[in-house]
Amino acid sequence: MYIGQNFTPILKSSAVKLTYVHDLMFLEHPEWFSLVERTYFRGMNLTARFADSIVTSSESEAKRIARHVSRPVDAVGLGLSSELTEITPTKSVATRLGLVADSFILAVGRLNKRKNLGRAIDAARASGLEAYSGSVR
Repeated sequence: MYIGQNFTPILKSSAVKLTYVHDLMFLEHPEWFSLVERTYFRGMNLTARFADSIVTSSESEAKRIARHVSRPVDAVGLGLSSELTEITPTKSVATRLGLVADSFILAVGRLNKRKNLGRAIDAARASGLEAYSGSVR
C-alpha cells in the first residue's frame, strides 16, 4: 500500500494508493497563493485520478476536493496519537519556558495570509495571558 500526502504517484503499480489531500483552496482562491505555489500545487488535482482513495481532514474540504477531482473523498479528520497527548514536558524545558500544564496554546502553521496567524496572535494578546515568543532549542 502507498500512503502519500497531496500528490499521487502516476506510475502503474499493483499497490493500493491512498492520498491525503489537505485542500485544493488554490483552485478557488488563487489570489491567496503565489504563482510558484499555484504551479506546484496544480499537480495535486491532476494526479488525484491515480489514487484508489482520497482522504482529507474535514467534510467541507472533502466536498471541495470532490468537486475538483470528480471523485468521492472521505473525511478522516486530524488528530494526535495518544502517545503525544500523554507526554509531559521535561522539567528543564518546562522550567526554562515557564510552562504550566493546561496553560498554553500551541499554534502551528506557515506564515502566510490564508493561515490568519495574526488573528490567533491578536486573540492570545486579548486574553490577557502572558506570552512567550521564540524558538525552543
